[in-house]
Amino acid sequence: MKPVADSAFPGPSGPVTEALQPPDRTARIHLEFIDGVRALAALFVVLGHAYYEPTAGYYTTRWLTRIGLTYGHLAVVVFIVVSGFCLMLPAAQRSDNLGDLRQFFQRRVRRIFPAYYAALTLSALFILLVAHEKTGTIWDYTLPLTWQRFLVNALMLHNLSLPVPGGNINYPLWSIAIEFQIYLVMPLLVLSFRHRGNGFTLFWAIGFGLALCWLFPEPGERLVPSRGIMRATPWFLGLFAMGACAARQAVRREGSVPARQILGPGLLWGVALLVLFGGGKARFDRYQPYYDLLFGAATAWLLYVLFTDEGERRLRLSRWLSWRPLTTIGLFSYSLYLIHAPLLHAAYLIYRPLFRVRPEGMFVLLLLTVPLIVGAAYLFYLCFERPFLRKRL
Repeated sequence: MKPVADSAFPGPSGPVTEALQPPDRTARIHLEFIDGVRALAALFVVLGHAYYEPTAGYYTTRWLTRIGLTYGHLAVVVFIVVSGFCLMLPAAQRSDNLGDLRQFFQRRVRRIFPAYYAALTLSALFILLVAHEKTGTIWDYTLPLTWQRFLVNALMLHNLSLPVPGGNINYPLWSIAIEFQIYLVMPLLVLSFRHRGNGFTLFWAIGFGLALCWLFPEPGERLVPSRGIMRATPWFLGLFAMGACAARQAVRREGSVPARQILGPGLLWGVALLVLFGGGKARFDRYQPYYDLLFGAATAWLLYVLFTDEGERRLRLSRWLSWRPLTTIGLFSYSLYLIHAPLLHAAYLIYRPLFRVRPEGMFVLLLLTVPLIVGAAYLFYLCFERPFLRKRL
């Protein structure tokens, strides 16, 4: 079996990459389609938050309410599935052996925390010095800044509904907390895969999250999770397990899959999109765990097919996802995820007195600013992310 690169993806996002030594060879390859997937997901998050920035997503123009940017949450679903896929690849190559647990957690901490704490600190300073007044934008959810909320964020507990005053400081960072919490369960997942197989592991990982949703519903509702459970997103463990299962199956398969097998995940993605747009945003918000699991299954299946096609690249999608500008953005998409929200609000604060445009015009201005935000994210990557990447041999 060919060696592969191992990549960890914090959620909402927020992906990172590092190469691991395969167990039986010194050669390494880089999965370019993974970088392409990460770049598309991160850019979709940025576009979605640019959409929400001027008026927290409330527009009077009808076409703006129908362009799909209100579903940016699904990009986090993709990140979590990809994270499970990439972290399970080296373990699957070692016969479901995660390796030294101390080294595993040291790598995860070194990979996530330096850039995360830099983004958290810079966001807090931005609020303290510049963006501390409410403006009717989505940035209002980050206010006010309190030391209690900063501590909760520093402890990676900010995805939980805790009785702590203050805003969320940098609203996309909630997914980093759930990603880190899933890392703590990763050894148990690997043991379960090794001793009980795919079916049993997927059953309890998915069932755990759904059981919490059913045990703590909204008052007077059925199958609708409470707001506290929705904030904690425990069903993300099932998404992570889906990605891990896909990696396990991909490593075990000999040879590439027939090109026509792309029709399977393509069809599932089509069904998921029909269900999504057919139900509308209100239904999506109410039944988010079930939508997430549907899109997670489609993503995991797609990653399995793309991985088995990596050597030959017979699939056009594999070649598209390996496009150099896309894979370049994928390399620092974690940094882009971490800092794009304060940069969007900074742009809003600059444009507001200069142009005095309607929300629709402000949205267009923010879209034009996205390339600058991508460039700033690359500089952030050079300062706070790349220095902590393990050097490749």
